[in-house]
Amino acid sequence: MTEVIPLPSGKPFPDKWVDSVPSSGEEASDAVQEITAAFCRESGWGLSHAMGRALRLLTIESGAKRALVFLKNEGSSDDLFFEWSASDDVGESFKGRAEDAFSAFFSVMTRDEILVVGHPMDVARLRPEQRQWIGEQGFRSFVALPFGDEGKGRGGLCLLGGEGEAFFWPERVLESLLRKVRGVFLGGMKQILRELEGLGHEKLSTRLLNATTDSAVLMDSTGTILSMNAAFARKLKITAEHAKGKRLYDLLTPQVRKLLKEQVAHAIRRGKRILFEEDQGGVIYSHVIYPIVNSMGEIDTIALYSQNITPLKNVEKRVRDLTAELVVAQENERKRIAYDLHDGVAQELASLKIRFETLTQGLRKDPEGFDKMVGDCASIIKRSIATVRKTAHELHWPNTFDRCIEEIISNHCDDFSQETGIDVSFFSAGMGRVSLGEHQRQHIQRIVQEALNNVRKHAESTQVQVKLTAAGNTVILRVKDNGRGFCVETAMVEGERERRMGLSGMRNRTEIMGGEMRIESVVQKGTLISCEIPVTVSEEDSLYYPLF
Repeated sequence: MTEVIPLPSGKPFPDKWVDSVPSSGEEASDAVQEITAAFCRESGWGLSHAMGRALRLLTIESGAKRALVFLKNEGSSDDLFFEWSASDDVGESFKGRAEDAFSAFFSVMTRDEILVVGHPMDVARLRPEQRQWIGEQGFRSFVALPFGDEGKGRGGLCLLGGEGEAFFWPERVLESLLRKVRGVFLGGMKQILRELEGLGHEKLSTRLLNATTDSAVLMDSTGTILSMNAAFARKLKITAEHAKGKRLYDLLTPQVRKLLKEQVAHAIRRGKRILFEEDQGGVIYSHVIYPIVNSMGEIDTIALYSQNITPLKNVEKRVRDLTAELVVAQENERKRIAYDLHDGVAQELASLKIRFETLTQGLRKDPEGFDKMVGDCASIIKRSIATVRKTAHELHWPNTFDRCIEEIISNHCDDFSQETGIDVSFFSAGMGRVSLGEHQRQHIQRIVQEALNNVRKHAESTQVQVKLTAAGNTVILRVKDNGRGFCVETAMVEGERERRMGLSGMRNRTEIMGGEMRIESVVQKGTLISCEIPVTVSEEDSLYYPLF
């Protein structure tokens, strides 16, 4: 009977396993050629049937009653066992006894050793464990030839006579036949293991490939697709099932094909994963290549994962640009402070110095005007103190740990209104139901400060409305003026070109908080800046929707 193992359809039996068979110009028995031919051009299911045909030919040629071949694949549960017996050998299969036989006989034999037991008298020269095994199983004449694959798998080829019968094996069986077909049997089983391993890999890889949102494909070393997930198939505009069996390189552009071939070859040479990036017309992909080693220690499978990292690259560029803008803003702020101190405090102090130098002289010449001169000096000092306080206040607003954000913004609006004469109204609702982090509070304060600063510099407005409300899971900040308005697109472009931090700075602060800023402006009708910022609220608080 032949042990049949179901296999997928795979590659034909490789020619390298028949290298030990003599060429047509050398002398070789018909049996060797027939056994070799049984494996040629076979794959998948055919290999297991070929194993049965070859064992049958070997049994008939040697005059044996039974032939068996097995391979223990170390480090794996895939052990193979094939057996064929003559019709008059009705003994039980040796499959259940193969494990003990391997330990007693094949595990202690060298690869080139042939063990021959033709007569019960030959048992006396065996090892104790071997004699014990024969005693338990009953005597059979046998020839055993081990084979292995550099420690990765071991097995053997064995011919057995009838139960209790002595048999003198011909020399041609030992030398001309067994040694010449050993490589063919070993190669056949290794090919079966490869296909079994490939079947397991295919099932596992399909699950793994579809478990990621990245584009992923599994292919052999030549680029033939073994499995592909839906994301990669969509990228190539092909179905995953239709892609299987095709060469991945044939589905790519020449430029991408050349790059991928080079990277795959590099990964195979190194035996390690390779990471590289690729720019496809502005769309940037990050690729990772994993070379996969099979149970034989060979790299026969390549896993390729691709991810569109364009958004990440854009974010990185935004961060770099924002950092540069912050540096420019710091320099501009230093210049502004220098101008304020020079044109304000410094000039006032210089004027105060001159007045003090003439104070004594004025007292002698005009005693009645002395009081007025002292009053002017006091006014100059008062203005200087106010300028210094204003500058310090703009540089560092009060901490919000001990004061609510509504109070701070309201006070700032009042101060702004008193300073500029512009009517600023502030409205707040629902803010007690949300929890803002310290950074969120600071960002919101700075957005209000920058929005009012723009009103003072550019809007020429007479009224400003500032609203801060909480609606659901969102905080909404609105700053609306009745000024002269502007073209939003032009202002944003000029701001980016001149690296100004006004509008772009407010937008960046909003995006840092995970929110979105919208600017609406109509010439001679005013401007509306609206920022929607996501926040965390309790379940009952999220039901509150204020009107605004």
